[in-house]
Amino acid sequence: EEMRHVAHHDPLTGLPNRRLLDDLLDLELANAERNHNYLALLYLDLNRFKQINDDLGHEVGDEVLRQVAFRLTRRMRAADLVARIGGDEFNVVLANLPSPDRVNAAIPALLSAFKEPFAIGDDILHVSTSIGVSVFPGDADSADMLRRHADIAMYVAKRKGGNQFAFFSPEAHSAVR
Repeated sequence: EEMRHVAHHDPLTGLPNRRLLDDLLDLELANAERNHNYLALLYLDLNRFKQINDDLGHEVGDEVLRQVAFRLTRRMRAADLVARIGGDEFNVVLANLPSPDRVNAAIPALLSAFKEPFAIGDDILHVSTSIGVSVFPGDADSADMLRRHADIAMYVAKRKGGNQFAFFSPEAHSAVR
């Protein structure tokens, strides 16, 4: 059981890792298709995180990641999944949505996780995120395409500046190329 946990969870934050996310996302997509529900994949990237690591050290950066994980999970529903997929990147799966409009209700909660500064030792840090959103079934019909589209949308959000989000669109795809 311990080996299974280690294989499927991020050792720093305790969140599901990319491997577990992939498995659970496939299950949630099948569930959404079967029940004619919507599902959203949100791709979060911390802005200027490399600067935190470079200027303050990896211990401070690690603590920022732990606090981000804690704040994100506290703001999501029990049916939702928060995963750390690597570095300063997180994914959030919003499952069992009766309509795609429900995604709009979750985004302010996620962004609110970054309103308060992060107190790490003697440092007070202002951390922001960029969020890309892709919705099943409208934006993609597979987990891989959902991921790619959320990633593209995240880059559109990143161009807007701190604590921004963007939904995937074909225009967004063209703009990122």
